[in-house]
Amino acid sequence: MRPKPAYASPYCLHCYAPLGEVQAPSTHCAVCGHANLVVDLRRLWTREKRLRELEHLLKVIVALFIGAISLAALFSRQSGMSAAGHGMGVGAPILLGLLLWDAVSITQRESLFRGSIVWPIVGWAFVVPATALALAVPLPMVRWIAGAVALGSLAGILSPLTRRRWIAWRERHVLAGQQALASSTAAAS
Repeated sequence: MRPKPAYASPYCLHCYAPLGEVQAPSTHCAVCGHANLVVDLRRLWTREKRLRELEHLLKVIVALFIGAISLAALFSRQSGMSAAGHGMGVGAPILLGLLLWDAVSITQRESLFRGSIVWPIVGWAFVVPATALALAVPLPMVRWIAGAVALGSLAGILSPLTRRRWIAWRERHVLAGQQALASSTAAAS
């Protein structure tokens, strides 16, 4: 069995100082004084201000993007598109929005969805409806459908690779913060 990495042990979500054993519902960091709730220690990997601000900005962008796509799908009147096609056009952004919202929740320790399973399924799930639409819709729509198939397939393939790199970056970030804290503490004494 592999030894437990320092990244997995409790640390302050603000300065990454090790907290030791956490018994109470919250514990204050001895180094920076911030309160760390046990529920946050399980749910989040950081409360670093710069990363929280980036997460909020990304969530606003996702909300605006999905809103624009939904409005465009709702008000588009493609000739030859069935009611099912319009329903998929309005419903797909909702699913995409949910998945993107989860993807930009960068301060979360774990994804709401299991990325190694959900994203490939969603990515490849574009292929079947897009192919059915391509057969039922006039020719100008085929380019849009081919683009959706390509994008969905790309998301399905790249998601697990991107998630592994993201987790590795998080671990390096926390360990670098702990090493910087240890070196500054050693220099001060």
